[in-house]
Amino acid sequence: INFVKCMRQTGMPLKAIRAFGELHFTHGSVYERLALLVEHQSRMEAQQIELHKALDFIGQKIGRFQDGIAKMEAHRAKTQAG
Repeated sequence: INFVKCMRQTGMPLKAIRAFGELHFTHGSVYERLALLVEHQSRMEAQQIELHKALDFIGQKIGRFQDGIAKMEAHRAKTQAG
């Protein structure tokens, strides 16, 4: 059950999980099961790269907003003081 939960949480298609489960009862299926896991790991690594790119983009956007707000507040403080 833990395996199924983990695979679903990481986006493994149900079809692949079923195939893995069916192979579990097949003698000599260790290579096929390994291939399914390696393929899933590769997909996850590719997704992780894309997520990191998105996080970097969002971080840059947040930084620009924060810079803009700081400039507006500095301008407002300068205008009110003067």
